[in-house]
Amino acid sequence: MIIEIDGYEFDADVDKTAEYYNNITLCDCPCCRNYYTSAAEKMPELAEMLLRLGVDIAKPDEIFWSEHEGKCAYDQVSYTVCGNIKRCGEYEIDLYGEGYFVSIVPNNDYVPNQQTEEYFVLNVFGVALDWVLDEPFEEAPLPPKSKWRLAKTCAIIGAVAAVLVPILYVETTGVGLSADVSRIARTVSFGFLLAACVITFLERKARGQKPSIGLISITIGLLIVGIGLWI
Repeated sequence: MIIEIDGYEFDADVDKTAEYYNNITLCDCPCCRNYYTSAAEKMPELAEMLLRLGVDIAKPDEIFWSEHEGKCAYDQVSYTVCGNIKRCGEYEIDLYGEGYFVSIVPNNDYVPNQQTEEYFVLNVFGVALDWVLDEPFEEAPLPPKSKWRLAKTCAIIGAVAAVLVPILYVETTGVGLSADVSRIARTVSFGFLLAACVITFLERKARGQKPSIGLISITIGLLIVGIGLWI
């Protein structure tokens, strides 16, 4: 079925999508259950738009949340739809109602899900909901920053050492290094820098945050440079 929404054209299998949401497995953490309980009532316009595509607003595939000013801030809520995107609009889909404003970004990115056939993703940004569960809100404990900082510091020191040690060796002994040794030193340095990026990825994941575009770009760049050193 072809469905058009704000410049986007979706070829969606509504029945198959609805069947998928009838059988989806949900996260059982308190903040996710708070979303399942209150999303439809708080955001009826969003619920209606999602339902056009066969999606149940109370059963997202993935939620990234945080606490903000006494509310549970859902930084990103992702749903999947059976089908594909035929045409993209120029901008995201903005949707607002009484007391809320959200942006929906359709794309073909991967989010953890149980789909077995072709699908596309609807990422909803900017949701903030009051706490409605009959249980206290307890923010999930975040990993201590000191441990991550120590690991990243060690990786960066290793990267610097891999560059400086050969230079100091040449300066103190007057003996030049072979091309192979120099290449190994550079490779080790890039390896430590790549390790620092990976540690940052893991830290952000543990804290329920998405990696930034800058971090992704730096990591890809280091991988390309590291491979280039041995080609």
